[in-house]
Amino acid sequence: MKLKTLIRSTPRQAGFTLIELLVAIAIIGILGSLLMPTLSRAKLRANRVKCLNNLKSIGHTFKGFATDNNSRMPWLLTTRDANVLYQGDWTRSMHVEWLWSTPTIASSLGSPRSLLSPLDPDCSEQNGAVGIKIAGAVPKNAQSYAVHLGGDELRSAPTILAFTRNVHGSAPTGFNYPASGGVHTPQFSNLLSAQTLKGCEFVGAPKSHGPVNECPTAIAGLLTNDQGQMAMTDGSASQATTKDLHKAILTHAGTTGGITKLPNENVARPNRSGAVSHGPTS
Repeated sequence: MKLKTLIRSTPRQAGFTLIELLVAIAIIGILGSLLMPTLSRAKLRANRVKCLNNLKSIGHTFKGFATDNNSRMPWLLTTRDANVLYQGDWTRSMHVEWLWSTPTIASSLGSPRSLLSPLDPDCSEQNGAVGIKIAGAVPKNAQSYAVHLGGDELRSAPTILAFTRNVHGSAPTGFNYPASGGVHTPQFSNLLSAQTLKGCEFVGAPKSHGPVNECPTAIAGLLTNDQGQMAMTDGSASQATTKDLHKAILTHAGTTGGITKLPNENVARPNRSGAVSHGPTS
């Protein structure tokens, strides 16, 4: 009799009913959906900061190179110096795949990862395949940054030196580079001209510019239309809009002095397609 009384007085273990469990899951899901945009924005901000640090590193690398080479950036070298530093082929000094290959530049950058933006996952696999150091060409589909071939720290005002590759411009033109001895048009290049500002913009993928394959310079949708990053010849780097790009293009076109008489408006720009080219075409 006492045993039965003891059993009856023992409390039942508390637990969730199926309805309570479903309600809890629903609440967690709602909270997650509310937090996701905030977390995504925070991650994007952090990645843009990392991307800016990469651009600053690239800018400092080029400025250090110029310090060691009579204030000349790679694309401003004399024929003799460019041939010496670029294994007998001066055209590599303005070629987006090869201009990183000098010992000084490769050592300063430290790793091909310096050429990959955290905003650019499309190029991550190809960049990883390059290896742990730069020992030759870096394929154009393993890079996130374009280089302004008019960058010259001796011009009368700071101008664009490098920027995220999600820039739309026009077809490149020939320019009398110091090493060329005549008019030369770099391969894998683009033109950011003060005469055609309407065609110069930071582009996103792929909402307003068609499928990704039709916009090979866009960066995975993480940088949308009107969003980019720029490094200048004075060593600074900043987030930028198309309006900022236009201002920099106009400033560049109005500069004087420097290594060349006229400002060069060509840029060396990578994209997501293609394998390494063994040399540019004149």
